[in-house]
Amino acid sequence: LSPRQLRDPQLPTHILHILQRNGLPARHLALEFPETLVLPDPADATNRLERLRACGVGIVIDDFGTGWSSLSRLRHLPVDQIKIDRSVVHGTPDDIDNAAVVSAIIGMAGPLGMSLVAEGIETTGQMEFLRQAGCTFGQGFLFGPPQTADRLPQGLASLTTL
Repeated sequence: LSPRQLRDPQLPTHILHILQRNGLPARHLALEFPETLVLPDPADATNRLERLRACGVGIVIDDFGTGWSSLSRLRHLPVDQIKIDRSVVHGTPDDIDNAAVVSAIIGMAGPLGMSLVAEGIETTGQMEFLRQAGCTFGQGFLFGPPQTADRLPQGLASLTTL
């Protein structure tokens, strides 16, 4: 979602119409937004996100760990999943600061009922660190390059959890 889309009071209505028109159940759609998108008006953003989530749409915070959002604010957001930004994953496990940030994100997500995806996994060391820290999903070049639509079935067949 872009800032303009999230500010649109009709966003939930638009999303529901699109889902109905295409015959897609809401549970099969997840909307992603960067954590910085909520900063300007958290109450308004939360209201819209709650309306979308009430319709059955998944809500995902993308690029988590790059902004300056408050952890106390995060616990009030209607979020199903956090995607840990590749810039935070990069350098783990050797970069002690990045490893501490990733571990903190993983440690808070579970009790808040949020699943996690680590982005930008490039080495087996990163994958093992994330697995041991409790992250169950990951994406990155370690698992393969981005796929075109025609190659997607082959790529999906090779997926595993961390």
